[in-house]
Amino acid sequence: MRHIAILLILFLASCLPLKAQEIYRPGFGVVLDYSIHNNRLIIHTTAGDFERIRQNVYAPYSWFNKYFGSQDIPAGETYEVENGAFVVRNDFIINHELPEYSVRFNSNQYVATYSGLFIDSVLHTEISYCSGAIRTFNDTTYVCFDGLALYDGGELITTYNGITTSSFFIYGKDLGAISDIYVWGTQWYALCRNALFSISTTNETIDTLLYLPDLDANASGRFLIDHSSEKNLLGFLGSNYFNLNIQENELELITLSPSTIRNIDVGTKLLITNQQGIYDADNQGGGEINYYAKGNYHGTVQYADAIYAFSNDGLFILNKGGAELLVPFEANIHSAQLKGNILKLGSTSGIWTFDLSSIKPHIASAASIYERILIAFALITLLFAIYIVRQKRRQSYFSNHNATRDTIDAYIDEHIRQVTILEVCSHFKVSQSRLYEILAPIKPGELIRQKRMKIVQEGLSQNSTIESISEASGFSKEYLRKFVLPKL
Repeated sequence: MRHIAILLILFLASCLPLKAQEIYRPGFGVVLDYSIHNNRLIIHTTAGDFERIRQNVYAPYSWFNKYFGSQDIPAGETYEVENGAFVVRNDFIINHELPEYSVRFNSNQYVATYSGLFIDSVLHTEISYCSGAIRTFNDTTYVCFDGLALYDGGELITTYNGITTSSFFIYGKDLGAISDIYVWGTQWYALCRNALFSISTTNETIDTLLYLPDLDANASGRFLIDHSSEKNLLGFLGSNYFNLNIQENELELITLSPSTIRNIDVGTKLLITNQQGIYDADNQGGGEINYYAKGNYHGTVQYADAIYAFSNDGLFILNKGGAELLVPFEANIHSAQLKGNILKLGSTSGIWTFDLSSIKPHIASAASIYERILIAFALITLLFAIYIVRQKRRQSYFSNHNATRDTIDAYIDEHIRQVTILEVCSHFKVSQSRLYEILAPIKPGELIRQKRMKIVQEGLSQNSTIESISEASGFSKEYLRKFVLPKL
């Protein structure tokens, strides 16, 4: 009966107006059907059962339950199984771009990713790692990538960075990693790792307006340029909110948060997101903070008296009962761009575009009793046929005895530069849960990483170049410089 009810829901969902959709096609196997268990979405395939973790990201069900907590399904979705794929429809998702890239910042024609900079949809790799803000002043675009790059008409003009490219170097001074910039005439205002600088491009001088040496290593800052004026420049750094009078060069500093600020949202409410959650700074009194929602959120946007929050778990709408999940995906911090009713969010799986005006209850008309009886009969027949096909496919799929620890190990060694867990599963025709069982106690991802680290260490012992080590190991040069070499 459970399967019949599920298939009935699928049928009724197919009668609704066409919505924006995401399609899950496993790298191996075929989607047979799905079920909802304890408000969790389970996809049944010929390669086993999978549970959705984020939008278009699924983990083996048994593995997911072992290593992770549950992820409730979001509101406002309908589901279908079409041609061996699982289809998720949602009427407020209007676009999904660059799904293979981790998008850190989006500014019209410029899109910053961990793989480079997209300009008018073309990837530029002169900056291989980009995580800061992108601003345009007087037809010149300033890209903060720890260092600073200037573009005109999509063409690189110059860069300001240190030897490792991980700092802003100008006029003979290293100012640390730059996260944001504001240009007012010939004056530059640079928000860096733990300081705010005023830079005169006429006199080539640098003044320190704010210095906070004891910031947490994960602290960051941003200018609130959309809410600044020609006189006042607003922003935050660490746990502090500042208002800089540009004309008078006077800085007002207010500590708004007991911990590092992740985001300030200036709208109907002054919303602060810190390490504990989200709260309204205007209503803070007596040193007490009443959080709208507690948890690991990146920030908020406000639209039509509603508050939307985003995090590693997806996009949420806040209400009195807490936070309601709308779309599960891994959003990036400082990645929100709201123009009118259109919200763009950068994530580890590209740019998601939402129409906030379309977020509303979803109501479907009920079928007659006679129609339900006919549908139920048809679905019982279909369910039986699916069961037979599923059993036969599973028997053939899991009959591969060539997948052993030794053969898998050899395959990874042979394809170490570009190998992934999904590629290993696809090659040996095994599910991810089966792969974990074969390689236990070591996890596949950790095995690949260990092999790559061994190549790195061998290359260093032979005084090989970063380029050759990157080519041999599969680690990018920037990843080696930032995350691998400093630990060796």
